[in-house]
Amino acid sequence: MRAVVLALSAQLALACAEPAPPSRTALAPAPRPVARAETPASASNPEAEAPAAAPASVSYAEATALAKQHCAECHQGSVSQAKPAALSVFDLDQGAWSAGLSAKQFQVFYQRMQGELDEATRARVLAFTESEAARVAALGDL
Repeated sequence: MRAVVLALSAQLALACAEPAPPSRTALAPAPRPVARAETPASASNPEAEAPAAAPASVSYAEATALAKQHCAECHQGSVSQAKPAALSVFDLDQGAWSAGLSAKQFQVFYQRMQGELDEATRARVLAFTESEAARVAALGDL
């Protein structure tokens, strides 16, 4: 028995020392190393493919100021032409005027304002309304 184990060990040692015969199947070419000149531009310039940063949201105070500028005619109780139906949705005279808005109402708020805002402010108001809509939606899931 010992002789068989020694013979098998010797054969295994020889098999490991000899190179394996080439396979009859097609071999994929060996991967070639990437030369320095072939490195992507992003490796030397991390900003080359970096996604654009999301615009910062307007603050609640900025959103209130913008809403007073664009929505006060209907949504501010202290204005003579304020509409009762609009005031039932939100009243800018209330400290937390947006507290009762639903996620859908935040979307409508943005849709109504977007045409009156410059591009940078529009992006910031969108960030505000999306974060507020997400917050309201999360509260609804509790």
